Amino acid sequence: MMMKKKRQKQYVDLRDKLLRSDSGQEADILRKNLPLIDRNLLKILWQQTEIFKKQGECNNLYRWQNLTRILDISQGNYLTVLNRKIDADQYFQKGYLQEQTHLFSEALSSWQEALKIYREIADFLAEAITLNNMGFIHHCLGESQQAMECYQESLARSREIEYPLGEANSLVNLGIVYDLLNAHEPAISCYQNSLAIYQRLKHRQGEGICLHNLGLLYYSLGQYQDAMPGGFSEAIAYYQQSLLIKEEIVEHQGKSLCLGGLGNASYAIGEYENAIKFYQQQLEMIEFFGDHQAEAKTLLNIALAYDALGLSENAIGYYQQSLQISREIGYPLEIKHEFNNPNRIPPLPTWDSQP
Repeated sequence: MMMKKKRQKQYVDLRDKLLRSDSGQEADILRKNLPLIDRNLLKILWQQTEIFKKQGECNNLYRWQNLTRILDISQGNYLTVLNRKIDADQYFQKGYLQEQTHLFSEALSSWQEALKIYREIADFLAEAITLNNMGFIHHCLGESQQAMECYQESLARSREIEYPLGEANSLVNLGIVYDLLNAHEPAISCYQNSLAIYQRLKHRQGEGICLHNLGLLYYSLGQYQDAMPGGFSEAIAYYQQSLLIKEEIVEHQGKSLCLGGLGNASYAIGEYENAIKFYQQQLEMIEFFGDHQAEAKTLLNIALAYDALGLSENAIGYYQQSLQISREIGYPLEIKHEFNNPNRIPPLPTWDSQP
């Protein structure tokens, strides 16, 4: 009886150690406690999974459920599987560091190695995440078809293992690829579906991203009024919703992008005073960041809005500031029209609203 109680305590202690560990450390902890891995430990781990489900602790649930399943289907080859998982995690981390330093081809190679092992040991959660990351690399390399294939595989795996956060991430990334390919209806569908999942998960950052992307898409569609009559109005509505979230979660860069988007959409529908208001707010944030290229862009946008109002003196002042900054940083201003012409409503430059 004493031996049984001691063994049970060892199981519980190991479970608690795993609970306290950071994501990615579990395999090494289990490898160091190999004699304790048996059906009784797995029973305790599955019980903990049910506790996370009832408590709604999604982040812990996904990684805990995944690790327990890997051990459960390993048919007792615990050491082999754990060693392979550690190898795969090392490849994954290597790819992450390479991606952070823009070594995209190298990162892709590392993640491909990790993916092979994750599939070998049935680590479906890591497989879904890795495929999503690989899609991002293909996107950065301009390989839209390969990016789409990776995102679709990741989406399918996330749905299979009931991993809604991965599903939402893959959907929003698919939406970006569709948007780039001018497949607007599939892009909108992906953004809307991912938005619904993020809202259900109360994932505010994800909500903000989806809403902003929808704003960008409808702004783009609004430039073709025959195809999308309410595009600019839709864009403003989505930007405003995204802005509220960016302010709530204190995401300054995202707030700046939303303000720029609101300025662009307001300008497009002839609400020049509102456009100036949004651009001025964006300018304050950009000056804080010290992003001189974005500062030159925004100053020029303000100049164009004033010019459209017929306030030539204001327009010229902002234009000169923009021109001075652009010359200092060697950034060309790609606009050709004469200010001091109240009858001329100039178009906005074709650059993206992102600073």
